[in-house]
Amino acid sequence: EDLYRLFYVDEHWYLFFRYHQILCERLLRIYRHAQKLSEQEQIEAKSRDQSAAEMLKLRSKLEVSVDDYYPAFLDIVRNLLDGNMDSVQYEDTLREMFGIYAYIAFTLDKVVHNCVRQLQFLVQDEKSCSVKQFFTEEQKNPQSGSKVSHMSCQSVINSEMNYQKKIESLLSDQNIYKMITYKNSCRLTIELLDTQKEEDEDEEMGDEAEAPKWSEFVHKHCTVNEIDQDLKARLAKRPVFLTRNAHILKLRFNVYPTEEVEKKEDSICRKQINETSTLYRRNGLKHAQKSHLKVTKKMYDKFRKYLTKWLKEHMTPADCIDDWLMGEDLKDVRTTIQKEVSHKKPPYHVLYKYKVESESANTQQPAPPH
Repeated sequence: EDLYRLFYVDEHWYLFFRYHQILCERLLRIYRHAQKLSEQEQIEAKSRDQSAAEMLKLRSKLEVSVDDYYPAFLDIVRNLLDGNMDSVQYEDTLREMFGIYAYIAFTLDKVVHNCVRQLQFLVQDEKSCSVKQFFTEEQKNPQSGSKVSHMSCQSVINSEMNYQKKIESLLSDQNIYKMITYKNSCRLTIELLDTQKEEDEDEEMGDEAEAPKWSEFVHKHCTVNEIDQDLKARLAKRPVFLTRNAHILKLRFNVYPTEEVEKKEDSICRKQINETSTLYRRNGLKHAQKSHLKVTKKMYDKFRKYLTKWLKEHMTPADCIDDWLMGEDLKDVRTTIQKEVSHKKPPYHVLYKYKVESESANTQQPAPPH
């Protein structure tokens, strides 16, 4: 039966395990590819001729046999870490050995450096050392780290919960990770613990305790005689604002009715509480309809002056023609102009409409107004 071990860690331990996983994964991929190359070499060695590059001595033949690629690869990595080989020579040697799959090991030295750096953090950081000490003490407990079938036992669960509470008290301001290693299956599972759950439950209990105080506070302010009845009904529903804040805002924006009314440009606008109607200037729409003709003609004349000035500055006399919509070059098509004068309805000026008549189909299609 499979055995397991429980380990609660901090971020330094978590990063170390992650870097270790990356290192082992890349070494495994290189090892499997080296085995694959060795099998191919045994099959193709008899029928393969010497390459032209080796015959012309353009490329030196590797002294390492294909069967020894993986041990040679480990020696190359050690030489790179010791400084006996530069990165360019390291990458070129890997390309000759593993071809396009050499990219897997290009940054292997950086992974090793990160692992060593995390080990330094684990030794120097006090909390990381305490985490390791708690783990060592927990291994002495017979209820911890037993068989997988015993994980659901109540005694094991209680023991692990006590272990977790010790770690939470130690790492109160950090993330906590739950790691479980399985001996026979060689597996490692990682879980980020939700330490905010208990804090949220405490806050909810605090809100429930404050509810009677809030009700007492609302009842106290609703008993004041100066407050309007409508406002009392709103406060009884427990709104999100306080009475004193509402009073300050009313004073700031002059919500309370006053005898003096401020007048500007002979117009008066007042808003009454609990009323949806708005007062505006009398006969304002009627005056706007009367002045619409005058304002429209004024804006049209202003636009025509601007257009005439722009045409003189940017257009040539040849371009300024009025019959460009007539379509005189089209066959079996005739265009006519209809002039309409509208002085009593918008747009209050002469309007030209172009109508296209097709002689072949004997149909008429009005063109857009100009």
